[in-house]
Amino acid sequence: MRAILIMLAFALANSGMAHGQRLHALLVADTDTGGKIGVSVRTDIKNLRTILEAGLPAARLRITEITGNAVTPNNLTSRLRNLQINSDDAVIIYYSGHGGFDPNRGHYFALTNGGRLYRSAVVSAITQPYTPRFWGVITDCCASIPPIAVAPILAPGDRTTLLTHLFLETRGRVDFTSSRPEQISLGIPPPIGGLFTWSLCKVLDENANQRLQWDDVFRLTRAETADFSEGFMAKNRDTHIHNGITQRTQIPYSFRTMYGKDVNGLRLGMSSQGMVVTSVRSQSPASRAGLRSGMRVIRVNGTRVSSDRQIATAINFSTRTATLDVESNGVGRTINVRLAY
Repeated sequence: MRAILIMLAFALANSGMAHGQRLHALLVADTDTGGKIGVSVRTDIKNLRTILEAGLPAARLRITEITGNAVTPNNLTSRLRNLQINSDDAVIIYYSGHGGFDPNRGHYFALTNGGRLYRSAVVSAITQPYTPRFWGVITDCCASIPPIAVAPILAPGDRTTLLTHLFLETRGRVDFTSSRPEQISLGIPPPIGGLFTWSLCKVLDENANQRLQWDDVFRLTRAETADFSEGFMAKNRDTHIHNGITQRTQIPYSFRTMYGKDVNGLRLGMSSQGMVVTSVRSQSPASRAGLRSGMRVIRVNGTRVSSDRQIATAINFSTRTATLDVESNGVGRTINVRLAY
């Protein structure tokens, strides 16, 4: 159930500006998980720590690493609740390890020591007894439902513009994860580690002297993650199969709006019942491709589908170019759709 998801829980409730005194960053790696994943999570916190230390003045950054048998639900929530912070400080927790998605309770960290830690409990621990000026939860683990490059090389010079703006000059929160529900997230051997973590670090590094907003960072990281994952999964088939459909991409997903806007792409924009199209959103990928109400979906990307749930999973798992075989009035045709992220 693991490959690597990163859920960045920072929910940008508003875009007001305030100069934070310090960023408190808890970097958590479930190294007791062992094997290739254990190696991958060590790489993740190394990569992220490098970016943070290069992008913020030492006096405004406090990093705490938690690894091994210290990674338990009680210890993590306790550490968050007992942080000694000032009213203008910012707080993030980053976690890399196993994870999953419960349709009823949401995303969780599947800890080697102590079992599930739900993201909602982490958020509660950060925001109690009071809420920091800016907070975030960054997790690198799967969001599946149970049943090549090198680390960025930092250039010399002033690298503090972007992270100072994102963490110390921004008020509110953001909330995004490394893959859509049902998808797994990839973990690749060093020097990459978690694909989403690596992509995020790459974006932060390449734009270190820019004043990007969080929605810019999300979109750039999403594109980097999706493009890389599609190439990787094309060569490593059957990485993850759910509802009889093979995952072919990994697409980061935001749980909340940013600056009042929905940053998630409308993948297809079509509803179906009994595999018959019942509605098509105006100006959606489905509409532009020529899908219409009354058409019966037979195959998606060459795989025969037998339920509406299978159609949804097939679109969720598809690369940006999807092929739908449909029938209308007894006549079959193939429709190519350019999906949104």
